[in-house]
Amino acid sequence: NNRFDCTKEKKHTISNETKNILNKIDDKIYFKIYFEGKSFTKKMKDYRSNLERILSSFQYHCPLIEFSFIDINKLDEENKKNLEEDLNDKGVQITSHPNLTNAKIFWGGYMTYGKYNYEKPVILLDKIDLFETLDCSQMQSDITRKDCNINYQLNESIKNAEYTLVNSIKKALKFSEQKNIGLLYSYLDILDEVSKNSNEKHLVGKNRTDDLKNALQKEGYNVEDCIIDEKMIESAAQKINNQSGELILNPLGEKYHCLIINNPYNSFDEKEKLIIDQFIMNGGKTIWLIDGLQNNQIETNKYTLYNSDFTDSLSLLSNNSVLNMKMFWTTQSSYIKTSNNNNLDSLLLNYGVVINNDVVRDYINCPVEYWDERLYDWDYYPLLEPTEKHPIVNNIQKIRTRYVSSIDTIQNKIKKTILLETSENTIVDRDSISLKNGRFRINSNKRNPINYEKYNNGKKITAILLEGKFHSQFNQSNSLLKKISEDNKMIVISDGQLFMNSIKTILINSVPKDLIYPLGFDPYINKKYDNASFAINCVNYLLEKPTISGKFLFEIKNKQIDNYPFNESEIKSKQKKWATLNNIIPISIILFISLVNYMYRRKKHYK
Repeated sequence: NNRFDCTKEKKHTISNETKNILNKIDDKIYFKIYFEGKSFTKKMKDYRSNLERILSSFQYHCPLIEFSFIDINKLDEENKKNLEEDLNDKGVQITSHPNLTNAKIFWGGYMTYGKYNYEKPVILLDKIDLFETLDCSQMQSDITRKDCNINYQLNESIKNAEYTLVNSIKKALKFSEQKNIGLLYSYLDILDEVSKNSNEKHLVGKNRTDDLKNALQKEGYNVEDCIIDEKMIESAAQKINNQSGELILNPLGEKYHCLIINNPYNSFDEKEKLIIDQFIMNGGKTIWLIDGLQNNQIETNKYTLYNSDFTDSLSLLSNNSVLNMKMFWTTQSSYIKTSNNNNLDSLLLNYGVVINNDVVRDYINCPVEYWDERLYDWDYYPLLEPTEKHPIVNNIQKIRTRYVSSIDTIQNKIKKTILLETSENTIVDRDSISLKNGRFRINSNKRNPINYEKYNNGKKITAILLEGKFHSQFNQSNSLLKKISEDNKMIVISDGQLFMNSIKTILINSVPKDLIYPLGFDPYINKKYDNASFAINCVNYLLEKPTISGKFLFEIKNKQIDNYPFNESEIKSKQKKWATLNNIIPISIILFISLVNYMYRRKKHYK
């Protein structure tokens, strides 16, 4: 049977990339979706219909796919409670029902694949979409706020519904080929502090990467923190000293397919750099998240806050509490020296880029909240919007950055593609930065007029993709080291915290408390940015191969599906007009065809 899709956005047509995945299915796949229930709103019914439409399209192209919608609220209390706990533990979001007090909405379900006895959750709503948006929070009544929130969640979920469902199939098909990702820190980033309840040592900023890990695990990757420890270094040294047979100096490559060099606070020594270099020479993919300005240098300059005029609960900037206090409570310019970036400059320079020791201030930025609960422009938080056409950023809108540095490129044979850059209106602070000069009041009715003489440094690169055959920095060292890679890819980003959770620090009874928000969420204006999607796209581009059509599966994200609701008042006002036209036009067409036929027959037989 043939199908024809006449809708503007091709809502009834699945992408070619999806069809390529469906064609590889070799055993039964069963979707059990729990977004089902009574007293759904119209938009909830439309959402459920769209899910069923997508799954029906999958089934049309692959009869091995089956699905069902199950109402958990109809189960007995014990089974309902057990299933709810299981879904919640596996990351499926559960929200209250907008119309029923004792019922809940379950945004997901399970998918089973017969070949491997495989069962994994299907997560239809991201954690970040549970947070109330600014528009919804300004609604007057609780009912309108609740409707606004559920409609926002429905809109965000359906954008990626096709990708979420087909990606769950892809993960099942490649279950035995899962790839490993390491979040690499410097060995010196291990804190010597021992927790009270265990003897484990902790990595700096480890709790800030939970959302990144969850997002990558949802994509089907294994993710863990890692360091280049003494065992790796000793093993590498022994191989170099033995020099027997073919030398493969790649201890990281034995564990990981991709390394995310995740804003290390301390420097890497030459042995660690050699192991990273050989990981790249042997085909390992890398994402570099490196600050030109090291915030840990600021932490050594402790600042005491006490003033009886302040309230017990104060809202601070989300990045560094010491930095926050310096910004808001100094009465004169406060200057902080910048430092180099982790002794990794020589490696990056060899591959073709330089992260400058500066901080870029942008007129297009994210605001912060002062202790008076008013928002202030903060040009040290540039808001970036991709302008280049590339699979990584094609479905990305805006990215929230913090204390980002500029990137320069070195001319060599490596192909370079700019992924993110600032606006034209920037200031570049070098050698030192002034925190006090970075703030200025936001006018609630009109944004502060731009000072073109001040913001005149032009666009600055902040994220770049490098592709080609990379040369080792250590090509003059041991003759058995690999000196040049095969075709490889890496991404360099000059904001070390771009993939970290947002933090809003609150002082309660003079004690600071960190509130952790999802990756890409701005807690000051209750707005979601695409940091998480950008991180996932970067990893997928490096590790995945394009489909037969030449595109990547992740490019089908953010598909817009409009239901075009009817205008009831306009229908009633024009009901007689359209009823008359619906009667007259068909009759007129029939009479016209009959007249033409009569004239033709009369002329033919008259001759």
